[in-house]
Amino acid sequence: ASHDKTLRQWDLASGLEVAKLHGHEASVSALDISRDGEVLATTSWDGTCRLWSLRMRRILCVLHLSDIAPASTGWQGITDIRGLAVSVAPDSEVAVGCNGGRITIFAPPTEETQSGLGHLPRSHEMVEEVEGEGEGGGG
Repeated sequence: ASHDKTLRQWDLASGLEVAKLHGHEASVSALDISRDGEVLATTSWDGTCRLWSLRMRRILCVLHLSDIAPASTGWQGITDIRGLAVSVAPDSEVAVGCNGGRITIFAPPTEETQSGLGHLPRSHEMVEEVEGEGEGGGG
């Protein structure tokens, strides 16, 4: 996590910073790296999940969590959607946990759905949603 809105890459042998990535507009709350080490997924209190190329040190795409749970709907009383946790599955799907107990799983971007730094089309963004059972878990 990072409160300065950046991501930093360090050389463990020397202890030196080798890269600093900018893009989030609020504190970075979680990150995960793909199994092949090529893609970094991050989520933030800015309401986005960003996929980064570690080799090129740039953003591949931005997933807007408000597209899934628009603030205007007040989903479970939450009007400020924030990313709290993120995980990259072996098949490259990305799961994002948000405030309010919601988990959304996104399909990985493809040549057809990715356009620069834009959004994935809504019809391609969401594979599955799982809603929390409220406090105390699913019983």
